[in-house]
Amino acid sequence: MMSWIYNGQALQEGTRMTPFRHGTAIVERERPMKVATKYGADKAKTFKITSTKAAKFTRVTWGQCVSWPVSLRKDCQGARKWVQVHSKMAEAVGGLGKFGSDMTVFAPTCFLGSKYYDWLQESVHPDRLSQGTSYCCCVDMVTGITIDNDDVNQCSMSLDGGSGGCGKSCMQYAVPSIIEKVMAEQDEMDDSLLL
Repeated sequence: MMSWIYNGQALQEGTRMTPFRHGTAIVERERPMKVATKYGADKAKTFKITSTKAAKFTRVTWGQCVSWPVSLRKDCQGARKWVQVHSKMAEAVGGLGKFGSDMTVFAPTCFLGSKYYDWLQESVHPDRLSQGTSYCCCVDMVTGITIDNDDVNQCSMSLDGGSGGCGKSCMQYAVPSIIEKVMAEQDEMDDSLLL
């Protein structure tokens, strides 16, 4: 299946029921209509897009992934909120529902609620080979990008069927100066709340 998403929102209209395997069970779920392709999205070698009027493209993301604007790269909280607003979370609580781009569980984890990314992301969006489980990856605390941009060596399959947990340790990528800064800010905030 291929979906077309612009600015985090589906471009196709209408829905259909599709089978989805969750572990050994197969369930039906409501999904956006399929975008027809001549040979299948996974066999594509080129990709061409054009826009009309005011639409302009500043970034293209290809594949099964969660992506947020580059402008939020150094703001984990902003990236987290962007994913949630554009997610499959129900519209009543702030998502896009069935036309959302992904599940909120794949929003980035921020270090102690700060603008910095936790150095270990335990629930990264699966690729087509993961069969519904997620990956855990070591990431840069400032940008959230996989260390050395190397998913092969810096990511591994999450434990517990994708519900979290990671057999990987990324402690060597924790940045002491960032941790100290965030902890000091937390202490200041706690002190200001005391009566």
